[in-house]
Amino acid sequence: MAFTPIDEQTWERREYLEVFRQTAIYLTAEVDITPLYRHTKARGEKLYPALVWCVAAVLNRHAHFRYGRDEAGRIGIWDELHPYYTVPRRDAPDLFAMKVTRFMPDYDVFRQDFQADYARAETCGRLLCDETLPPNVCGISAMPGLAFSAFSFGGDPKPDFTPFILLGKVHPAGDRMVLPVGGEFAHAVNDGFAQEPQAHGMYHGEKVAFGTLVQLVLEKAPQEELEQVLAFLRDTGLPLTLAQLGVKEIVPETLKKVAEAAVVPTQSTKNLRADITAQEVYDAILEADRIGRDYLAR
Repeated sequence: MAFTPIDEQTWERREYLEVFRQTAIYLTAEVDITPLYRHTKARGEKLYPALVWCVAAVLNRHAHFRYGRDEAGRIGIWDELHPYYTVPRRDAPDLFAMKVTRFMPDYDVFRQDFQADYARAETCGRLLCDETLPPNVCGISAMPGLAFSAFSFGGDPKPDFTPFILLGKVHPAGDRMVLPVGGEFAHAVNDGFAQEPQAHGMYHGEKVAFGTLVQLVLEKAPQEELEQVLAFLRDTGLPLTLAQLGVKEIVPETLKKVAEAAVVPTQSTKNLRADITAQEVYDAILEADRIGRDYLAR
């Protein structure tokens, strides 16, 4: 369990932390899980451990999802998060227990550990099944009987910054199987596009959406993953191109400022690779735009 602390006194987000400390943003999307649903059914496996693993795998792939506080209260970035999920109790069907399973990149290994932990949680007889709870966990809850379209806890946000994910009811939508997924997320990518005046009228989430494409380009993500993200952005009406982001005219000098803002030492792009350069980010922005335009032109 490694934690990289951030110097709050020199952190460029210090002002934002002070202003938005008590602000929570909740996002909900309907996710097409048809391939995963069919895969687990074909293997005769339960869907829940696969969903929990997928959530943890996605969060662990992106540093900006791993912001948190250590036991001393310092802000920083965890090297990994472990899923902390809900389990129905056998002794009280209307109640649930919570259990941590250590995240493992190998799904089959994780699934075996999950099944053992799940069985213990079913009979632990209390809410918190773990004697001690590691600080680097991501909360995952399930409402399998409700196909919700939005959710919010209300009140103050979690003080440790780690994400919380809510999974809803899997249900058919035409020939697809979809899952409502809600959560609270924090993204640093939006800071860079604040340098682009043509994008000032766009919502934070729309900038984050295009920023996700840029990050996938930087990560040299496989084509299959790109296709999944592109399809999701298209189906949800989120921007795939700079033009859809409001940038009708590409001005190299302005985009280079976006790239420069994205590679300052405190930004999460440095967690992709410590020596990443503004030129690489600039090239990735243009490549993401090209990929998006080509996808829409099909």
